Amino acid sequence: MSVSSYPESPCVGLCQMDGERRHCLGCGRTLDEIASWSRMSVAQKREVLQRLGRGSTTEGTAEEPGAKDTRSGR
Repeated sequence: MSVSSYPESPCVGLCQMDGERRHCLGCGRTLDEIASWSRMSVAQKREVLQRLGRGSTTEGTAEEPGAKDTRSGR
C-alpha cells in the first residue's frame, strides 16, 4: 500500500469537545473514534472520513472556512 492511499488523522490541532461531549469541535470525530483511530483498519478510517465529509482524503483539513491547518503551517 502506498503512503498516499493511507488515510491520515483528520485532527487539525483544535481539540475541544462540544458541550454535550459528543464530537470534537476541530475534527468532528467522537471520543471513541479519536481513541481508537490508531487501531482502526484503513476501511474503518475511510468510513469516519466519509462521515465527516472528507471522502478518502489523506490530509486532515479544518472544517471552518479560513481556519488554519496548524500541522502544515498553512
